Amino acid sequence: MNHLIEDVVEACILGPAPQMIRICARYASDDPLALTLGFPARASVRPCEDVETEWTAARDLFAAGLEALSGHGDIRVGPWEEGYTQIQIHGTEGCALVVLRTDELARFLDRTYRAVPAGEESSFIDCPDTVAELLGDRS
Repeated sequence: MNHLIEDVVEACILGPAPQMIRICARYASDDPLALTLGFPARASVRPCEDVETEWTAARDLFAAGLEALSGHGDIRVGPWEEGYTQIQIHGTEGCALVVLRTDELARFLDRTYRAVPAGEESSFIDCPDTVAELLGDRS
């Protein structure tokens, strides 16, 4: 059974003209290692393309980022000012610094770990389907 967990959190994109946005955090137990953040089109480097931008990273990266700056790739997560967490996003068209309340992120992560406990992720992966997808089998 697939568990889909979604929550909308308030965040601020910092920069020359900071803007408040609503991010959709998504987690699905059939992809138990990943967490996806959906950003509204107006937060994109191409806001004229009315399309939400999604960034996906390891769920454990976000959990570790509650305590210390974590990550070495396109997404880094870590503490900001008291009560806030930063998410640094680096893409081909630029970078962004997003700040959100730590308690909101922690609450969302707690819901995901209740659905799929740490260390039990492999029992939620449907291996035959995953292998077929990797091999391009569309049957």
